[in-house]
Amino acid sequence: MTGRYDAAGPESEFQPGSRGRILRNRRRITSVRELERDESEALLAATQQAIRCYRSAAACAVVPARVNSKCNSHTREAGSVA
Repeated sequence: MTGRYDAAGPESEFQPGSRGRILRNRRRITSVRELERDESEALLAATQQAIRCYRSAAACAVVPARVNSKCNSHTREAGSVA
């Protein structure tokens, strides 16, 4: 019997070579250190992009003359985070 939070199927498989420590992933990472480094880099990139987006949106609110040139850049950038 599976509980409310039990995973089944591909969500519950471990990455081959990870000794049961890392869930299966597209990057085929098998080391905990490598996974933590990869996650940290992704978090840093997402944070930097959020800051750029915020600054761009704030600049648009403060300087209406820049509406045509820059204000929509924050929505384009946000769409590229994945």
